[in-house]
Amino acid sequence: MANGYQDAVFSSHSKEVKLKYADSAVVAALLSKNDHVIANAFLLRGKVYHYSFRQYKDALDDYIMAFDITRYSADAYLQNDLSYHISILKCNLGYFESAYRDLQKTTAFFKRNQQTKRHQKVHLQNVKAYYNSLHQMIVCLRHLRDLKPIDSLIGVGLDQTQNRLELQLEYGLFLKEQGIEQFRKKNMDSAIRSLKRSLEYLSVDDDLTWEPVNYFHIGQIYLASGEQHRAIGYFQKIDSVFQKHHQILPGVRESYELLINYYKAQNDVKKELYYTRQLLKVDRVLSQDVNYLSSTIHRRYDTARSVLEKETSERPAEIALVVCLILASASIIVIVIRKMRNEKKAKNDHWILENKILDNAVIAAEKIDQQLSEGEGSILNEETSDNILAKLKIFEEATGFTEQGLTLHKLASRLETNSNYLSHVINQYKGMNFCRYIGELRIKYITEKLENDKTYLSYKIEYLGHECGISSRTNFSNLFREINGIRPKDFIKNRLRKIRDDEEALKINK
Repeated sequence: MANGYQDAVFSSHSKEVKLKYADSAVVAALLSKNDHVIANAFLLRGKVYHYSFRQYKDALDDYIMAFDITRYSADAYLQNDLSYHISILKCNLGYFESAYRDLQKTTAFFKRNQQTKRHQKVHLQNVKAYYNSLHQMIVCLRHLRDLKPIDSLIGVGLDQTQNRLELQLEYGLFLKEQGIEQFRKKNMDSAIRSLKRSLEYLSVDDDLTWEPVNYFHIGQIYLASGEQHRAIGYFQKIDSVFQKHHQILPGVRESYELLINYYKAQNDVKKELYYTRQLLKVDRVLSQDVNYLSSTIHRRYDTARSVLEKETSERPAEIALVVCLILASASIIVIVIRKMRNEKKAKNDHWILENKILDNAVIAAEKIDQQLSEGEGSILNEETSDNILAKLKIFEEATGFTEQGLTLHKLASRLETNSNYLSHVINQYKGMNFCRYIGELRIKYITEKLENDKTYLSYKIEYLGHECGISSRTNFSNLFREINGIRPKDFIKNRLRKIRDDEEALKINK
């Protein structure tokens, strides 16, 4: 029955009807008590929320539900399909580096999978999934400014989707990326042709996500060519899509600023006010549920998957160890001992290296602060400082500091400022350098979790480190002790003892 409802979702044209069938599919799947069926139903409903309604919070909740059910499943297709759609949400949030890592895996998986003999419908699903993952990889690379692989990836996409009726949308997406890349290289005529041809394919599929991106870049090309009036026409098309569907990508927000400035210069107060109001609506849509999405993706998906991957990689080693203990001779034991010593030395060397890197980062940040205080800092006005501080407050509330590998440059890019300004504001108003600022936020966060949520007291030290954004157990333990004056292991023991004592005292009082 669940499969029947799922088929009805795909055949329906009304988004309201799609959601109705998707809800029914979830109910039917839960009654089946089959994990595979249940996970597929939640994933499908998540897609309806995601792409038909743009209700990202509801979509993510369903995606996480599907992930929790399938995390130990052998269904690799479902897991990669889920990973792809979560990577789209990451891109919307600006987490392009994390999304790119996920998309590398999904692209490789779907490429392998499409070469396996399967039913025609299943084969087409793998083919489309491969090209959509490949396209989204290109989008990530463009935003990360890693431009070298883009041309070859676009070439692969265009060559393999051209003249294939079932892949018209995907061909249009690669044409879009070709046009954007040609624009970047100042090949204006070629860029216009590619982007306009792309629109022909995207409009057939009624693609509401990428059409505005094409409009934006066509407008930018006309603007760069001095054809301001034609550019404004394409920026207005973006607003027409937004008015109708109330959805927009962050990358085209600038079109509203250009429209406001244009009509301000024309002394057209009415239109200037209209687009100012529209920009406020756009910002509300873009900021909706950002904190929830950011923290949920990191805590309930990325961290859980990281721990799962570690457990999976350790399992074969544990089995091999048992076999070795049973069958090993004296010579094998000697080899194992030597290997353990080498590993211990390697871990120690790695710890030394990490601390050197950390020390260098601290020194670099302190140098930036010194330079700013001597010169550049004098041009950092109060308005700019207040703007950065406001964004830092949102960053802290969204627990963005729990992202592993977070650097000064990455955070500055997310906050739409430069590294020097951000470092100066943190030093000036937080009283510490960037590394210390992030470290204290992480330790404060995990300490509060240990104080207020008993489940955290049962977690391993490695997991606690991962949870707050520190990948090394040694670095986590050292920083925890430095800030709290006690090792995390001892903190947990004391906390458990206090809980036990409080419970016993409560019993006595009763």
